[in-house]
Amino acid sequence: MTNLVTSPYGLGESLIASLLEEGESVYTIFPSPKNVPMSYLGKPSLKYGFIRFDQDDRVEKALPRKVVNIFHIYDLFTGPFTRVFRANVTATLSLLDWARTIKVQQFIFISSGDVYGDGSDILEDAEFRPRSFYGTTKSQAETLLKYYAKFFDVKVVRVFFPFGKNYSDGYVFGIYDAVRRGESVDTEYHMISPSYACDLSGPLLQLARVKGHQKVNACGAPIAVEGFIEMLKSVSSGQPKTINTGSVRLTGSNEKAKELLNYRETPLKEALMQSFGDRT
Repeated sequence: MTNLVTSPYGLGESLIASLLEEGESVYTIFPSPKNVPMSYLGKPSLKYGFIRFDQDDRVEKALPRKVVNIFHIYDLFTGPFTRVFRANVTATLSLLDWARTIKVQQFIFISSGDVYGDGSDILEDAEFRPRSFYGTTKSQAETLLKYYAKFFDVKVVRVFFPFGKNYSDGYVFGIYDAVRRGESVDTEYHMISPSYACDLSGPLLQLARVKGHQKVNACGAPIAVEGFIEMLKSVSSGQPKTINTGSVRLTGSNEKAKELLNYRETPLKEALMQSFGDRT
């Protein structure tokens, strides 16, 4: 059984490791040959191709002919709006149409809690009110999914504020980097529910075993941004120049993920140490 994982970075790295441990075959995507690490060479169950999702028009040219499950993880968090749109919306549409053509069984899409915009303890049926261009592109990509639901199972995982050992972008990394460098932290958020990437690979494997369409939130426990910054200060030994937080609350309910996918959270301080402790 071949699984396509559209990014080997961040969540993709831990998911690929889990799939290989389960005896599954994996095909993943790098931007170019120079990005392939030595650890990925010589593994018979792991193959890869090369696509720049924010640039390439014909993604199918680098994809295998037979795939059962697609884990579409790749996205672009920041950059020029045209690049972010191509990466998050256009590339998703191309993958969906390719998936229809080769008759995959399921398309698992990693979306974002940003689609909700704001709210506390948000459930999966909440209205979309994105506040950022990134969140808007993820909500648009989700809209595309419904037109392909008659061809294969569509499963959506909305991840809130993801971070991990090899993350180098995203909200949490941006806050960490500012703290580490002694720069000012200026954010509109007051309360968040950050998600540790290593906590998600097991639930994603479980999700692939669940039949039918699904929408699930994946997030950690709520924490005030100022308290989160205090944790980052102790992990990074950094001291931000100033801290300005806003009033926006964006926290999700993970009850469905716990019940359906056995989602469990690593204690936040431990997760931050594992992610950033050796970067100082």
